[in-house]
Amino acid sequence: MQSSRRVPPVQLGSHRISAIEGTIEDGLRALREASELAKSIRIELDDGYLALIARVEARPENQSGAGKSWVWRLDRAFRDVFKLAKYVGRAR
Repeated sequence: MQSSRRVPPVQLGSHRISAIEGTIEDGLRALREASELAKSIRIELDDGYLALIARVEARPENQSGAGKSWVWRLDRAFRDVFKLAKYVGRAR
């Protein structure tokens, strides 16, 4: 199945990302290429950032067994706000 709508490529840093053509083979090829690119990306987190993650993970509300019902309330509120969003065209 070929796509009838062309999506322009996106530039992400030094990498150009093109739209998938619409066939399964093209989609699988794009996934293989993205997988190879991901192997070359190295992300380093500094000690301050890692310490902040450790502090957040240690909080009582983030422990196993702690109530997480607030997550569902937050998700519902987020969806309720954004379901009202309207497309207003491309920014210029």
